[in-house]
This record gives sequence, structure tokens and C-alpha cells, in this order.
Amino acid sequence: MQRFLLSLGLAAVLLALSTGSVDAQFRKNVIVNSGNGIGNTIVAKNGGFGSFGGFGGSNVISNSGNGIGNRVIANNGFGGFGGFGGSNFINNSGNGIGNRIIANNGGFGGFGGSNFINNSGNGIGNRVIANTGGFGGSNVISNSGNGQGNVIIAR
Repeated sequence: MQRFLLSLGLAAVLLALSTGSVDAQFRKNVIVNSGNGIGNTIVAKNGGFGSFGGFGGSNVISNSGNGIGNRVIANNGFGGFGGFGGSNFINNSGNGIGNRIIANNGGFGGFGGSNFINNSGNGIGNRVIANTGGFGGSNVISNSGNGQGNVIIAR
């Protein structure tokens, strides 16, 4: 009977470990068609301080935060000492009036992550801010900040 229960328990553990959908989404946030309207805030955050040699995650935000006075924030915290920052992908978001898009990557003492912002922050009085922490990292901003009184900051 003990062997049977041990085998049953082992089978349950192996079954739980074999599900690939959780592993494929490790430290990844995906937000689509959300927070459109007035005064909404969308926050996708991974990590915190990571670990020595840690890795940041990735945030994918698409068609979200469009309207008036919305905030879209993608933050990968710190990649850790000697770690790697994550990546932020923001597409067609924060368009309208007075919206803010903030893409931030850490990597304190390590490698900064990358921010890819496309067709976002278009309209009137919008701000697009992309930060890569640590050493390296890149900001790629295309077709964004078009309109009147918009600001793009990449650092």
C-alpha cells in the first residue's frame, strides 16, 4: 500500500512539473486591450532586486491605456548584481490626451534591458519615457510621440 501511495504521489508531482504552459510564461506579463478610457493606470512589473546573476522578465503591453489621462507602466526592476534587465514591448498604447508611458529596466551593476515602444504616445500632451538601467541596454522608439506638446525621453 505504501508503494502504491508513493507511486501515486510521484505521478502527481511529475504531472505537475510536466505542464509547459507555466514554464513558457516565467516572468512574463501580457496585457492587451486594457485600461482604455479616462484616468486608468496599467502596471506590469517583474522582479524587484533579482539575485546575483539574475534575469529580468518581459512585459508585453498592446492596445492599452488609450484615451485621456491614462498611465502605462512597464517595470522590470533590477536584474541583480551582474544580472540582466528584462525587455518591455509596448505597442499602440497611450494614444490620446495627457497620457504617460513609462518603460523601465534595471540591471544594477549588470546589463540593462531593452525597451521597444511603437506607435504609442501619439496625440496631445503625452509623455513617453524609456529607461535602461545598468550597462548597455537599448531603447527603440518608433512612430511615437506624434502630435502637439508630446515629450519623448530615452535614457
